[in-house]
Amino acid sequence: MPKPRPHRKGRQQGPHLIQRDGVYYASLGQRRRVSLRTRDRAEAELAFAKLLSGEAPDVRRAARAAEITLTEITEQYLSAPHGWTRQTLRTAQARVEAVGDWFQQRGIEYASEITPALVDRYLAERRAQVTHRTINRDWRAWRLAIEWAQGRALCGPCEAVTDRAELREARRARRHVLPAPDEVARVLERLRQRDASDAGRNAGGHGSEPRNRGASLAVLALYVTGLRIAELQRLTSDDVHDGAVWVRPEQGAADTAEPTKGHRERAIRLSPDALEAVRAYLAWTRGRRTTFSESWLLKTVRAACKATKVVPFGLHDLRRAAATEWHRAGVPVLVISRWLGHSDARTTELYLGEYRSDRALVAPLPRGASTVH
Repeated sequence: MPKPRPHRKGRQQGPHLIQRDGVYYASLGQRRRVSLRTRDRAEAELAFAKLLSGEAPDVRRAARAAEITLTEITEQYLSAPHGWTRQTLRTAQARVEAVGDWFQQRGIEYASEITPALVDRYLAERRAQVTHRTINRDWRAWRLAIEWAQGRALCGPCEAVTDRAELREARRARRHVLPAPDEVARVLERLRQRDASDAGRNAGGHGSEPRNRGASLAVLALYVTGLRIAELQRLTSDDVHDGAVWVRPEQGAADTAEPTKGHRERAIRLSPDALEAVRAYLAWTRGRRTTFSESWLLKTVRAACKATKVVPFGLHDLRRAAATEWHRAGVPVLVISRWLGHSDARTTELYLGEYRSDRALVAPLPRGASTVH
């Protein structure tokens, strides 16, 4: 004989409380569910009673007066005057919007509706796509946005975001393999040949605007000053005087002026030859609306590396290579740290790398070792 089927309880009819991932919701029928934004049973019952009695006919509508949506949090957070550089703003915008879109695509409208289980799901999906380092950076940007909103009473409590521990990252190499001086010299020579060829074609009527050795001058200026890309793009002839290149935050309103990273003014003392290279770059930029595009310059450098059979390197590697050359010339780390604009000399120490040619070096015999028999 077939076994009798177990008795199944019917679905509860009418408004009732339900709990999902520890958060209480009011089920109002027709798949309408309203978050009560609490994990406490007593608070949930009290909010549910007010909802049914008509004191709060629509909890979600009442919450909008005190809590804004994730979209509004993102917009207000990114438009607030944080004093970021343009690059920092672009990075924060990409990270915050990406995480916020992920939650919104899954029906989450308010920050207080984000549950630990949903965060686990997000992390699991991201683990299959990117490294833990990328996940932590994205999550850190999103957590700062939520904490910023909470500090201004724009959203409810969201412990699932603010109390979430970051993932353990793989240990990264502390030393960077950098382009050696001879490699940089080969790339610079290739860029000079390319710029001269472009200038010749433009002089003959081909092309829209002569480069006038722009790529080689920009790379050389980066190498001799150790400036960041944005700092070099913002550099003017007024910033070169008294034997130094001065890096200052842009004057103006806090929400529009471009600051330096860390908001520190600094002077980089340079040799006469280095100053001449910077002035040559500034002479090329004079009268132009923009100096150069970072993507264009990087693409040009990578092409020159390929043509000269040099292992490709990035533009920021020139900043690291400059710090390494200064240190090998005997400049103290604290001085290099001030030139680079670092607040901590330990950051500067991480910039000091090795060249590929260093692997062929042989340890010299220490003085005094000859007396040992």
